[in-house]
Amino acid sequence: MYVPFLAVKEKRKDILPDPSKVDEKLAEELPKHLKIVLKGEPIKPVNPSTFFLEGIAVSSTENLSLYNKFAKYYALLSRPVVTEIYDVPSSMRVVTYLSLKRPFEKLKLYYQDVSKGIVKIKEKELVAMSYLYSEILEWLDRISERSKNLEWTRAVVNRALPSKSVKGYTHVKKLISTSGIEDGRKRILYYWLIPYWVTVEGLSVEETLLRAKEWLSRQSGGKIYESWIRAEIMNVRAKGIKPWSVEKVRKTDPTFIRYLEERGLI
Repeated sequence: MYVPFLAVKEKRKDILPDPSKVDEKLAEELPKHLKIVLKGEPIKPVNPSTFFLEGIAVSSTENLSLYNKFAKYYALLSRPVVTEIYDVPSSMRVVTYLSLKRPFEKLKLYYQDVSKGIVKIKEKELVAMSYLYSEILEWLDRISERSKNLEWTRAVVNRALPSKSVKGYTHVKKLISTSGIEDGRKRILYYWLIPYWVTVEGLSVEETLLRAKEWLSRQSGGKIYESWIRAEIMNVRAKGIKPWSVEKVRKTDPTFIRYLEERGLI
């Protein structure tokens, strides 16, 4: 079956396993295939139960980068039959076209024939795969809250992800452990802490928010609004932003780096 998502969409209880009853052997096997999925390696057909359980594991992380990799892989997997599932028009308004999630390079607007606000659809197969990609992302969002309560999911994802290297992040760890900082707390969160917690440690939105609040509780200065912290977390997750190097910050914000160095903070 090239489109295992259809089994999930149609709630095929006859071929989908109970996610609350995943045995140890299966939990050991899942990370091996999920690692291939997240690397985007050569596509091979997969059964619906593998897709279903891998999706549940990925959704438990609330990591948009993993969501996107997972959805793109399975959209590509469905390429041979996807135009039979989705009826793609021969043209559509530019505003409609731009509203679609289009994960494939060839679907960028400057590759398309556009006339009088209408896009002529040449890559129907890729557009159909984009429809599927969007449906998978929506499904991951819907099940994320329920998935977090399953004990096996985090272990599966952790074994599938490459080991995280912390080399080169000594300055970030020092800032995390420091207390009493009065000036530049927002910039420290922006340049280093939020990208470290989200991209390097792979924490969820809520876990990162708790870390940021705990760190701020040990510092001085005025209030930093939770809405700003949450927006930065979401931005970092969506773009996979890594912590800045000291030298990169020095080029754009030299006065701030001098301030930190004078106080022995980096």
